[in-house]
Amino acid sequence: MRRVIEWTSIVPSGRWCFGETTDCARVKVIILELTLEYPAYGQTRIANEMRKLGHSVSPSGVRGMWQRLIGAT
Repeated sequence: MRRVIEWTSIVPSGRWCFGETTDCARVKVIILELTLEYPAYGQTRIANEMRKLGHSVSPSGVRGMWQRLIGAT
């Protein structure tokens, strides 16, 4: 576990989320806000909007976040 923590400390911030970091929390909030504000947007559109805001999230990452946050399938 220590090796993973050391490895994540050298990875650029916001790229991967191991544990709860402020960047992870910010990404979760933005995904949830976009989802609630634009319910017709799919995972690809949300990922593209996140990219415009400066966060690199894949469509499958958005879907995974939905599954963890709101239990969507």
